[in-house]
Amino acid sequence: MFRKFFDILVPTASRITDGSSQSTEEVSVFALPNIVLFPEMALPVHVFEDRYKAMAADLAKTDSLLAITPPVEAGSGKPRVGTICSAGRVRIVNRYPDGRRDLLVVGLKRIRLTRLIQEFPYVTAVAEVIPDIPFLSREEENLCHRNLSLLAKRWIFLTPDLDDSLIDYVPLFTKPHRLADFIAFYFFPSPSAKQVFLEITDRRERVDRVIAYAEARIKALEEGEVNLLSDRKPPLSQCH
Repeated sequence: MFRKFFDILVPTASRITDGSSQSTEEVSVFALPNIVLFPEMALPVHVFEDRYKAMAADLAKTDSLLAITPPVEAGSGKPRVGTICSAGRVRIVNRYPDGRRDLLVVGLKRIRLTRLIQEFPYVTAVAEVIPDIPFLSREEENLCHRNLSLLAKRWIFLTPDLDDSLIDYVPLFTKPHRLADFIAFYFFPSPSAKQVFLEITDRRERVDRVIAYAEARIKALEEGEVNLLSDRKPPLSQCH
């Protein structure tokens, strides 16, 4: 699941700057329940409704960004003004004869929707770019990077469902907040938890939250292993 996105994420992340020359811009809006896109993450989307077929066709002709937002009500397709979400570049992966498309949305920036422009045939809006709050110093950033990288490697090693070879990918994240965002995007347990995390602009706070999450997961894995060992009964031959 993770490896197929690395060739997309790592080159893309290297081109993303910390700020933006534009404080506001127009974006197309795709309202999806229970889906949260993060900057620098890749999200596959299958488009089958007519309005989103039209949107995908228009995006293929322009350089506009697509914002992925939660709808006000599930199925409404209408976002709430003031919503914080992520916007990204769209790649069309597959086209079907009936107009359906498989898209890959690569997140670029965190935004806030400030005004709806149109609602038909699909929603477009004016979006305000929300910049990150950087670390206080390079020393603080380096320390966070070291601590989170070591935790991530230990977590992978201890988790039975994760291939140990994934440890080799951890050093590809040269910034601690990017590694933190990756872990939150793939492992945080609910869309609401991901949305809360997305709205945190302070990089240090995001890293600290993921460190706390990783430490809790590692503790649970280690305690589970100890409990498993303590529950084992010795062979009958050792009972005599």
